[in-house]
Amino acid sequence: MGPLVLQFLMAMFVTLNLMAPIASNKVAIVFGVTFAVGSLLVGISYGLLDVVNDWKGKATARQTVVVALAVRAVFFLVVLPIVFLLPTSHATEGFDAFLGMSARLFFAGWVSLWLGGLYVNTPLFSNLRERFKGRWFILRYLVTSFPTILVGSIVYGILGFYGTKVDVFALIWGTVVARVLISIVLVPVVALVRIGVRHLGNTDN
Repeated sequence: MGPLVLQFLMAMFVTLNLMAPIASNKVAIVFGVTFAVGSLLVGISYGLLDVVNDWKGKATARQTVVVALAVRAVFFLVVLPIVFLLPTSHATEGFDAFLGMSARLFFAGWVSLWLGGLYVNTPLFSNLRERFKGRWFILRYLVTSFPTILVGSIVYGILGFYGTKVDVFALIWGTVVARVLISIVLVPVVALVRIGVRHLGNTDN
């Protein structure tokens, strides 16, 4: 069952990252904190990535990120242009603007995932995994989350929203706050997923 569990985790990571730019068309303000809704999906996906990294190691975690990057690239370079170029008989008002912003957010998310996933989250978590000899998973998850969130929020905020009506600095700050909070809230969930994954992964068919 191990390979099936791994495929499921990878599929969830890819799906959450694919949906995040679409969800980020909505910028929410909660208790005075401004953030792109899609950033919450990205936060959840990184929890799954850390589970993969802890279970299967750095190489598999990097493969998971690369698969997500590849799927995003196909969507950005193939799917969206087809949708744009097809002749229109009817479309909801604002649909083209929505797609245009989604395309920009897909690019911003791609760069953010490339930097945050491959060069911050994966190597840092792996380093801590070796240093702590596989123990203190929650501590490693939280410590890895903070620099990943900072880098991702800055890159995503600037590339995705600079020049729009959105206050980019408020958005970056709010996204950092929102993702830090979601990382903390997800601690028990990520811990349970790790336990379940290890149990199912070690169970024969």
